[in-house]
Amino acid sequence: MSELGQKEIDAMLFRARRPGILLNKTKSPDDPGATGCWLGGEPTMPPEIDWPWYRETELGIETPMLLLAQIDLTQVPRFASLPSMPETGTLFFFHDPLYAPFYSYTAGSRVIYVDHDVSELPMRPAPPLPEPEEIVDDGARTLRRQIGTYRRWNVDFLIFEHFRHDLVPNRQLEDHALNANSKVIDSLQKITRPRHTGFGPDRAQGFAFHHMLGTCFEGNRYPDGELTRLLTIDMGGDQDIGFTGGERLVFWVPDDDLEAHNFDNALLLSE
Repeated sequence: MSELGQKEIDAMLFRARRPGILLNKTKSPDDPGATGCWLGGEPTMPPEIDWPWYRETELGIETPMLLLAQIDLTQVPRFASLPSMPETGTLFFFHDPLYAPFYSYTAGSRVIYVDHDVSELPMRPAPPLPEPEEIVDDGARTLRRQIGTYRRWNVDFLIFEHFRHDLVPNRQLEDHALNANSKVIDSLQKITRPRHTGFGPDRAQGFAFHHMLGTCFEGNRYPDGELTRLLTIDMGGDQDIGFTGGERLVFWVPDDDLEAHNFDNALLLSE
């Protein structure tokens, strides 16, 4: 295969580029960010909506899910190729941190959409998690000792561009897309590191990259079907909030459902 010229590379990257939205944590958890948008904490979910639980009767599992993020859609930046999705209302993203990592992320997750303003509603505390001695699964019991609830942290938004390396026609072009994404990650790290407490003795290691509608990590995958990558939570990289685990959790929603403002069939997968 002959070497590609810069014009060919630039044209490929142009066709493969996609926008995404960084959920950029404020400098401290109480600093104001985008109205009605935060990671962790408690939701302003209407009281008539039942709190989501993860239940597996045969396994004797029953535990409340925790809030990963609340997003007021009126605050989300708009761009030309934004998927067809609601422009108003609020999305609440929940997951079970105890059993889902061992059994089913999708069964242990829920996306709830409320189409009206919830800004004046009070915070709803989560039902208490089971105590460690009540948990029969060894792995879940270990996680319970690490988790109480997730600390609330306000966020604002920043649009970035990434490159879908799975859309390029050959390996040579894919390498260029991956290299371009590495540069994107480097630039985002410079923005987010001052707002992030990492791991290690100097508390400077780690990089939390919470984002919507895109990703620039190598190995990003797209499940079968017409799906939109709605929200990615970097569980392994954010000690500030108390996220645990070494993976990224990705909420996917079928494109038809997204257009119909239906989030009941959202999938949660890890990568």
